[in-house]
Amino acid sequence: MRLPALSDGKRFLDRSLGRIEVLTGMKRRHLLPVALVFVLMLSSLILFFVFRHRSHDPGGFGVPDDFGVLTAGTVLHPQSPLAPAIQAWKRGSPWVALDLLRQAQTTRLAPDEHLAALNYAGHIRIWINDPGGAAASFRAGMAFKKNPGSAYGLGRVAELARDYALAVRHYEEAVGMRADFALAWRRLGDVRCVRLEWKDAVVAYTRSLEASSLDITRYRLGEALLGLGQKDEARPHFQYVHENARAPSLIGYAAARLADLEDTRGDLKRAAELYQQALRLCPDVAAFRHNLGNILVRAGQLDDAMAVYQALRAYSMRSKNPAVGDERIRQSLARAIGETWYDRQDPAAALRYLAEAEREDPEVSAMLGDLHLIRGEYDDALVHYGRVIATVPRTRLGLVALVNSGTIWLERMKPERALHAWKNALEIEPGSPRILCNTGLAYLALKDRQAAAGAFRKAWLLDTSLTNALALLAATSPAEEVISLLRDGDAARRIWFALQTLGRLYHRKREYGSAIDALQRALQAATRPAEADASRLLLARCRLARDELDLAGRDLASLAERLSQEPLWLYQMGIAAWKSGSHTNAQSYFSLAGQSGARPRLAAAISYWLGNCAWKDGLVAKALEHYRSALKSNPAHTAAALNAAWCVRQLAAGGHETTRSRNNAGTLR
Repeated sequence: MRLPALSDGKRFLDRSLGRIEVLTGMKRRHLLPVALVFVLMLSSLILFFVFRHRSHDPGGFGVPDDFGVLTAGTVLHPQSPLAPAIQAWKRGSPWVALDLLRQAQTTRLAPDEHLAALNYAGHIRIWINDPGGAAASFRAGMAFKKNPGSAYGLGRVAELARDYALAVRHYEEAVGMRADFALAWRRLGDVRCVRLEWKDAVVAYTRSLEASSLDITRYRLGEALLGLGQKDEARPHFQYVHENARAPSLIGYAAARLADLEDTRGDLKRAAELYQQALRLCPDVAAFRHNLGNILVRAGQLDDAMAVYQALRAYSMRSKNPAVGDERIRQSLARAIGETWYDRQDPAAALRYLAEAEREDPEVSAMLGDLHLIRGEYDDALVHYGRVIATVPRTRLGLVALVNSGTIWLERMKPERALHAWKNALEIEPGSPRILCNTGLAYLALKDRQAAAGAFRKAWLLDTSLTNALALLAATSPAEEVISLLRDGDAARRIWFALQTLGRLYHRKREYGSAIDALQRALQAATRPAEADASRLLLARCRLARDELDLAGRDLASLAERLSQEPLWLYQMGIAAWKSGSHTNAQSYFSLAGQSGARPRLAAAISYWLGNCAWKDGLVAKALEHYRSALKSNPAHTAAALNAAWCVRQLAAGGHETTRSRNNAGTLR
């Protein structure tokens, strides 16, 4: 575009004035002053609207319109030479005010007036973002006469420069010279809060309230008390501001703080109501909408939460306000929506939003990894966990990512990579029983039973409530070692699973007396019916092995109501019937047990005893069928193999004879 020449502007002005002459009937010589006045008025309006929203208060709630406060009590006569400058300042004309102050300082001023002029000039320069000029004015004031107003001003300059240590020194100097300087006390409290010096902040705000009871000061006192963790002490201050403040924004912030306090109490309904009120008063505060959505999620109101998140997301997308339209806020919203979809059990939708929110956020990467892990999408899960490990390797997030990565590698039959991941996890959390247990699984997959047993042993000794570690230790270690560990340890005197394992190991070694003793103690330690049932069932098995049929029968009878469909209970009822000489009843129980879906080892034992029943009835071929079925389920079942050999021998000796007399059934193994 071509810039207009000066002559073009002159022609435009001439044409414009000519048109105005025609429309108004005024002479051109009269139009020019009118135009100049109009331009000056328009400029003043523009300056007013530009500067009227500038605040002395970083908190955004405003400060008292009392210039004596800013200069620590300097009172000027209405006819003071500084009066025009102060009026210009109040009208929102800082440059005019500075010019008038310079003119006034050329006249003969009283000492108080001279000091006030320096302090006023300093505050005006803060307002127009001239910290260097402001500091020079306040230092000149201090050089002229040590006074609280100049010290306060220097504190403001230091605070805006984020030199909080220097700001503290100046504010303390100000209140040292004037103990009732409420604004200086409040600013001192603000800086103390920034430095997380909550106790000193409480003292400063309290002194400020003693001098001048302002709502903003009371609000900030509540925040300082929250910083100390004194929620009960903070609540009355927020409540007072909420009920009595005049500024809508301050009421809204107080409502939000009260909502947070109700949230910690567990009153999610009241917390949501207060946040809704805060949003009506402060609709542009994105954090309030976000927090409201989080509360609704925890309250189970997922549809309402989604509506809040979606509305805020739409608002942030079109907002020109950086505080609302910031990309980080949009990512946070996408994350919140993703988490909400996850709670609604829609992983696909959750993944869509969380993927949008990631942007190098390790927390989101961790959630994405978890979602892909749940869906069995291991490659994607490893990618996201890898980002977490690379970004925050030695954090809680990094620890979880390493543990879950190890789980994936073990699932993929890569135990060496799983072991590497879990060893790295142990560097972050040394001595973690669960991670140690995981390393034991990796060693077991690598066929290093000794290392696996060592890991399981260490894990269980660190946490005797970790039943998986004890079960795996019992499966990988000699029974004598585990018995010694349990017998001499404290856990074997108080933990059901430890006592149950001890009883099972004694049963495996056929030390039935010791097993019965351990299982009786397990019954006493049981805290759930299922635990007591498991102990009593094994106790009955030990008593059957010792031919204590009455006691075994009593134990089994007590379990009939709850376990009558369980294959192990049916199997032991069959053994009891066999030992009592009731072979027909034994066969019935074994048949029912075989139909109830027993695991391979128990299925083999059931088939073996069905074979014994058939043999007893002289049904040799049928017995052979059952013995072969037992061997199919458990090829290591020696007794079934021997009895199958007897059956084969009998059938061979008898040619096509498939039955034998019950009296000549032969010897069972």
